[in-house]
Amino acid sequence: EIAKGRNPEALKLALADCGQRIVELDDPALRIEMLGKAAEIYTQIGEPRAALPLFKDRADESRRLHGEASAEAVASELGYLMIYIDHGDRSNTPPLVTNLRSRLEAAGQRGTKAWFDVQRLLVRSWLK
Repeated sequence: EIAKGRNPEALKLALADCGQRIVELDDPALRIEMLGKAAEIYTQIGEPRAALPLFKDRADESRRLHGEASAEAVASELGYLMIYIDHGDRSNTPPLVTNLRSRLEAAGQRGTKAWFDVQRLLVRSWLK
């Protein structure tokens, strides 16, 4: 319904305090999933800046649950950084991406698909 332009304000109001409620959930896997869903909804209704803290929280939670260099954590962090490049503080983006690359390399993942995804994201961050 939102994609059709119907009542996005009601959805914004419903989402306004969901981040804190989600963080209070006891199940870490459920927190990660719900943070991702809420962030995606914000993005779909044209509010990517409102989605940024939720994407960040999802990446942080995923790192805690799965480990820094896990596929899940890297995917969550890449998702956050992709939105951050376009809607966050661009001057901070290259160091964040470089940090992720360094963590992958320390975990022996140089040359993996995730590592190349980070390299592409780093180039994108420089071009923005």
